[in-house]
Amino acid sequence: MGFVKYYEEQSKKIIKDIIINNITKKKKDLLECINSKNINSPSIKEIESIINKFNIEYSLEEIIPKILEEDNVFASFFYGKPQITPTYRGNIIKKYLEKFNVIFTTTTPSVNLKKYSLYYLGEYQNKEVYYYLLDKNKPSTHNEVLQRVKMLEKNVEYQNCLIIFDDVINGGEVNKNFPNLYNNPNITNIKSLTNE
Repeated sequence: MGFVKYYEEQSKKIIKDIIINNITKKKKDLLECINSKNINSPSIKEIESIINKFNIEYSLEEIIPKILEEDNVFASFFYGKPQITPTYRGNIIKKYLEKFNVIFTTTTPSVNLKKYSLYYLGEYQNKEVYYYLLDKNKPSTHNEVLQRVKMLEKNVEYQNCLIIFDDVINGGEVNKNFPNLYNNPNITNIKSLTNE
């Protein structure tokens, strides 16, 4: 299985797990609020703000029982919009690369981290490794992506490091979509590390 397919499968699994955990926790909080008759609790205020934001026609009294039902359709609407954070992405990369005996040593990064800094994976073959995955959260036209690509093209901050740059949203076609980055000797992708 290639990395892009693996990433998509793992992302779906993580999102499903986060949704289930969120719903379980939120339902527990909500039950505690109802039992203690705390109508000013953050859980109830959160539901109220979603009702107001989306102009939902149901009242709070009608929606809370629906959220607490076994059928999670309502609960998913209120609590089921998690995102894959950089930590999750880093773990997906590490687990995938471990299958190919690419193992990272945990060290402290030497790069001075700032707003558009890349995420640190660890050390591999005496080089610090950072990563940037372009996934569906932020397409290639997003300002954050453009800023990071510009930074990588300058090739200043990460001169002595290895950068894993993968364009997951376009099927891992870094060479076609970002030729300037692909030809940079410091920048690689998952395929290059695994010899797929």
